[in-house]
Amino acid sequence: MRAFCFSLVMAAVVGCGGDSDGTGSGTGGAPGFASLGVSPIAPSLFVGDQVTLVVTPRDQNNNVISGLGSPTFQSSAPNVAMVNNGGVVSATGAGSSTITASLTASGIKRTAISRVDVAPRPSDATVLTSPANAFNPSRVVLARGGSVTWMFGAVTHNVVFSPRAGAPENIVNTSNAAVPRTFTTADDYPYSCTIHPSMTGMVLVR
Repeated sequence: MRAFCFSLVMAAVVGCGGDSDGTGSGTGGAPGFASLGVSPIAPSLFVGDQVTLVVTPRDQNNNVISGLGSPTFQSSAPNVAMVNNGGVVSATGAGSSTITASLTASGIKRTAISRVDVAPRPSDATVLTSPANAFNPSRVVLARGGSVTWMFGAVTHNVVFSPRAGAPENIVNTSNAAVPRTFTTADDYPYSCTIHPSMTGMVLVR
């Protein structure tokens, strides 16, 4: 009788235990590798732009998991968007490409996708000098050989570029006029209004 009771007690103890494989499929198990997220999920780029994808593994409770290693990346259309081992996407041509991020941990593989849309870089842009003494937009990106036209209102402003090879001629004090400048060399061109030092801008030529 004593042996029979002991067997019942042991059966009860075993029946109340957690999962032995630690996958989290039972009440006592640890959370496992449930999903993979990627950000941004739908970046829009111009040809020549870059964006870095951030990959985030999560458990079934949506908590971030660390220490699972590095993901791999693959582009469905490298002629549109190339991606390196660090997740840096380079826009190489107009169109759309799907970047697939993959991560395998403890035999579990999860994937996530980012759809990259790439447009041709604009060849022309317009910058307004607002009443608030600011260039709008303050940052312009255009193709090599493109032009930017500064639209001056009643308040007098100028455009003075930082000294560097390829920078166009400065625009002298101007009001109530539109003044274009053409950029033939790929580079970054910071500029400012010396009348209003808080007015700064940038032309990025790619």
